[in-house]
Amino acid sequence: MALLYGILSIAISILTILHFYSRLVARRPRFHSKDGKFRDFVEQHVPILQQIYEPCWWCPWGIPQTLFRVLLRRLPKLPFEREIVELNDGGCLAIDWLHPKNGNQDTPILLMLPGMTSSTHDCAYILYSARLANRKGYRVIVVNPRGLGGVPLKTARTYNPSKIDDLETVITLVTKKYPSARKMGAGFSLGGMSLFNYLSAKCKNTVGLHAAMIISSPWDPIEASFVNERFWPRILFNKFLAGVLRDYVKPYKHLFEDKFDWDRAMNLKSVREYDHFVTAPLFGHNDWAEYYHQASLYHHHKIHGIPVPTLCLNARDDCFSPLSSIPFKEIQNTKNLVSVTTKHGGHLAFMRSGNPSALGLDEMALSQFSDALLNGDMDILMVDTVDTEDMEDIMADRGIIITIITMDGGDASRRVMYK
Repeated sequence: MALLYGILSIAISILTILHFYSRLVARRPRFHSKDGKFRDFVEQHVPILQQIYEPCWWCPWGIPQTLFRVLLRRLPKLPFEREIVELNDGGCLAIDWLHPKNGNQDTPILLMLPGMTSSTHDCAYILYSARLANRKGYRVIVVNPRGLGGVPLKTARTYNPSKIDDLETVITLVTKKYPSARKMGAGFSLGGMSLFNYLSAKCKNTVGLHAAMIISSPWDPIEASFVNERFWPRILFNKFLAGVLRDYVKPYKHLFEDKFDWDRAMNLKSVREYDHFVTAPLFGHNDWAEYYHQASLYHHHKIHGIPVPTLCLNARDDCFSPLSSIPFKEIQNTKNLVSVTTKHGGHLAFMRSGNPSALGLDEMALSQFSDALLNGDMDILMVDTVDTEDMEDIMADRGIIITIITMDGGDASRRVMYK
């Protein structure tokens, strides 16, 4: 009995300390942006980012919060409809539609891109954000990368956040179906990198979206890869993700065995090794560093080339997106980007209560931001795109990017109910 009493006393003491620690480290999110219309808009219409963020009381730190958010969170079931989009190189991908009741051609659209190795129904942050948007009357679209979401690979091409043609095909398809609807993109982690790269390669008249939000995306994959190879991230995340990536290509030996060293690829131990021996050769890069450099978001021409209001959210304790890699000085000199950082929140976690299934800061911020943009005054969407002195350099860089884009209207598609 005495032993049990001692154990309970220790447990209560630990929980009490954790509770007070979470309150002690609570801070208001920090804004990094140029003063102007867009920043004022975010401060006014996304009130949760003006409030003090107190992380989950029993799990305030980034790495464990990232882990437990995935392990303990329930996955709601939603009535998505699936559409298979045939791509112009012979490949295909799936987009999942969640239509609201009484929707019409003008119903606002929220298009979401999940992170690495994730797809619609195995991704909690997608499902909770989709359910919240659908309850508010929005049409939701989730873009599953090639080979994920139950759709097999048909060609020797995996997904790559620096290649925008697949996303371009989907947005073209959506725009043709709903030309008059307001559309907003939301990208999570690697999906956010894809969305950011797509935005930076477009101008306002061709982007097909009115606004965007980028959540927990790495700005510099090179620095992020080194941080993820430290002890705890390597043990908890990197090895697991490397195994998932191996499993991603493993069923398709007939497609890939002449593209890279297959036997070596099946024994890789880290994400960086996978990208060096698999992704880099598939896309014509010399090595992982060249691939990561091309996919990075911190480039001057990308930051200053974003054509629509875009809100970026990162946590300072996110091992997948180190704070030191975020180009705050560049962001503070552009009109269409607002970067917000929290002291805690981990990677795609941002837990606000003891319940791991409760809505997080990121999901609430996305909901408030999308509400204001998709239902609010169009005036904020008219923010100037690029400073005049940057235009020549940006267009020159875009000329290089445009040469690798292949267009597909997306007409070759078919819709089936998702099982």
